[in-house]
Amino acid sequence: MLPGPVFNVELLTTARRARYYVLRFVYGAILLLLVWMNNPELHRYGPSRTHHEYSINEIASIGQTLFWTFFVAQSITILTLTPALVAGTIADERERRTLHYLMASMLGSPEIVLGKLGARMLHVGVFMLVGLPIMSLLSLFGGVVPEWVFRSFVGTISTAWLLSATSIWASTWSKRPRDAITFVYLLEFAWLFLPTIIDAVLRTPGVVWPWTYIYAAIQPANDWLVLSSPFGLFYQASMPMMRGRGLASLEGAFYWMVGLQLGAGLVLVTVSVLRLRPIFRSEGEGNWLTRRLRRAKAVGKPARRLFPRPACGDDAMLWKERYFSQTRRAAKIVAGLILAVVMVMLGYATWEAAKPAFIELLANGYLSDFNSSKQEDFGYFVKVVTVGAYVLLTLAVGVAAAASLTSERERDTWISLIATPLEGWEIVRGKMVGAVWGYRWVLGLMAFYWLLGLVLGSIHPFGLVTAALVTAVNIWFATAVGIYFSLVSRTTTRALAATIGLLIFLNGGYLFCVIPLRITESPLAYFGVTPMVEWSSLLNYQDIDVLAGRSAYRFTSAENSRGLTESCVLSVITYGLAAWTFTVMTIARFDVVVDRPKSQVAPILAAESDAGAAASETDAVDDDDAFDAPTEVATEDRPPENDEPA
Repeated sequence: MLPGPVFNVELLTTARRARYYVLRFVYGAILLLLVWMNNPELHRYGPSRTHHEYSINEIASIGQTLFWTFFVAQSITILTLTPALVAGTIADERERRTLHYLMASMLGSPEIVLGKLGARMLHVGVFMLVGLPIMSLLSLFGGVVPEWVFRSFVGTISTAWLLSATSIWASTWSKRPRDAITFVYLLEFAWLFLPTIIDAVLRTPGVVWPWTYIYAAIQPANDWLVLSSPFGLFYQASMPMMRGRGLASLEGAFYWMVGLQLGAGLVLVTVSVLRLRPIFRSEGEGNWLTRRLRRAKAVGKPARRLFPRPACGDDAMLWKERYFSQTRRAAKIVAGLILAVVMVMLGYATWEAAKPAFIELLANGYLSDFNSSKQEDFGYFVKVVTVGAYVLLTLAVGVAAAASLTSERERDTWISLIATPLEGWEIVRGKMVGAVWGYRWVLGLMAFYWLLGLVLGSIHPFGLVTAALVTAVNIWFATAVGIYFSLVSRTTTRALAATIGLLIFLNGGYLFCVIPLRITESPLAYFGVTPMVEWSSLLNYQDIDVLAGRSAYRFTSAENSRGLTESCVLSVITYGLAAWTFTVMTIARFDVVVDRPKSQVAPILAAESDAGAAASETDAVDDDDAFDAPTEVATEDRPPENDEPA
């Protein structure tokens, strides 16, 4: 019977958690700050910066600006928070070993799935309702049609429904909340941007074979994906000539998007309800690879691996974190397909951007006293790819580190881990390296583009060194923060929320707090925004000349360049010290937090070694005494006479 006890319990327990109050407070404060920032008086300078009466057109313009600002903020909030709020519901029950209690009860699969989905969607709806009063009052300004407000909320609700349905579907078969959340974010990114990028690149004239053949094969499915995406809707609004899909107007495209999202969400929820119990029953049997390994072990045949694992060696924790993964094979296959599409599109864009830069390099060389526009353009392309890969890597590494220790507790392997002779620093180091090791291919991609930019003259050798240093420090900080919260948090969800929240706040969220203080005009105010620091660290030949004072750059002054350099240096020093602090704190508090006495293996071995040495010396002394005075020893060792008392 719906909504059922699962809905009631889930709603009560989540409503009492402090992080939801914090999120709503922060979201409301950001909306108020956006209202304050759209005050026209803040954008007036000089004598004209005085209070005056506004005309009807000015009031209408203010209303439109506030509307689009609120709409963009609300859309970003829903796209960001919905997977985090919904994707870990069933996976969290599975990881805490409480899902079998629900399966053994009289509850049906619809009550479990729909109960958890409905409770979490209510929290998502609260974020939409926070801005509803202000959005409704904007129509009083003029310039904002009530239909705009209605359509904005209808589109946001349908998008939230599709993301929630996708999250609950991913949560039904994921082993851990981290896997479900990461997979949904990856799928969301692919759904929002990849179909539109494919349409924009391969639909334009001038595309040669085999891209025309590839696009002809995927065009029907790609058109449906473009129609279902909010980004695709904006793409159609900005590029009407690219529509051509039988839609008479943009309004028709909007209702097509809503209908597709509602239908796809209904299908995903239905699949989640039907597959919940079969997936749960098959967990004990394992996947096809596990069954194959069991059969091979039963017949005594060694299982073959495509990439055999090396020997364990002396560092068991590091070996385990590097060569064992708990991610399901289905998630790996889907992620691999998405990654393959991204790499194909990125390779095509790289070829188009690198070819003119290579031609210009052959003509002009590496010197900077000419207008090297193509090489400079490729340098910007490298920066865009680097920043995108860096943001993905930072979030992925932080999430992996945040779930590393808490997942051991929730899988009931924590006791066996801390009962080993492994020291705390060995466990922490293995988890930190394992978090980065799983995404080493992103580091390899970034290094490839840095080297390519260096070869084509778009990146200075010193810029390559600074980019590597900045990336290493920032990734170390994200890993240290994640492992610290994973140690002190009781659940994976709390560790993930604390890690992601802190990373977002430090990488730009704090600017909302300092904007009213009017100190953001200085470049030093942006030292915490690591994507900007990552962008600025890739220095080209022109940047080196500007910093050295040999030439002036046409886009910025030397003073601003030096200020930006000081901001980057301050960022590296600050984040490096913070990473070192979090790492030392985690290692120092490990035994205290887990309530484990310090390892006594080394002292015991040392004591046994000392005792053995002392025993050897004693035996040697006894042997010498026996050699020097054999009569006395014999007298002491002889048994007593019959007439002598024992």
